[in-house]
Amino acid sequence: LEFRRVLFRSDSIAANTDCAHKVIVVDNGSSPDMRDWLLARRGILNICSEKNLGFPAGVNLGLECVDTEYFVIMNNDVVVTPGWLCEMLQTINANPKVGIVGPMTNYASGPQRDLEAHYTDLDQLNQYASGASQRYKPRLKSFPRVVFFCVVVHSVVLRTVGFLDEAYGMGNYEDDDFCLRAYG
Repeated sequence: LEFRRVLFRSDSIAANTDCAHKVIVVDNGSSPDMRDWLLARRGILNICSEKNLGFPAGVNLGLECVDTEYFVIMNNDVVVTPGWLCEMLQTINANPKVGIVGPMTNYASGPQRDLEAHYTDLDQLNQYASGASQRYKPRLKSFPRVVFFCVVVHSVVLRTVGFLDEAYGMGNYEDDDFCLRAYG
């Protein structure tokens, strides 16, 4: 069941991303079934680690391959909705001082959590997201912490701040640390 859920979530990227993009997947110690499925995907750069290195170290493996002006860090359980990437890129480009942008979600800590987000299936999610996109204009709200469940980062930030701090082990607070280094 979990394997099917991950496949569904990855399909949302292909189905809902209209902007030019490339996908780098860090297989951070997944099951053999997932690894085989990833390796069979065309157009995806796969980076495989036999064991789970933790979130910061896994993300850093992917960051070593970034050669674009912007990049996305995204958890494997994220389901994206139509227009997600183009809207986030428009938001980050709206102000040259903005280096990290994250979306609203039904579940995260802090100001990215949309307490009104209630849906039970993909159609309801897409419908809700479309309305929420209009409700949250202007999209840009400034705060010093963005949860890295899904973020767009300008590569200048990466060059200035460096990679995620792997001292955070399996994960938790490495995104806070990165944002504070970028904000300061």
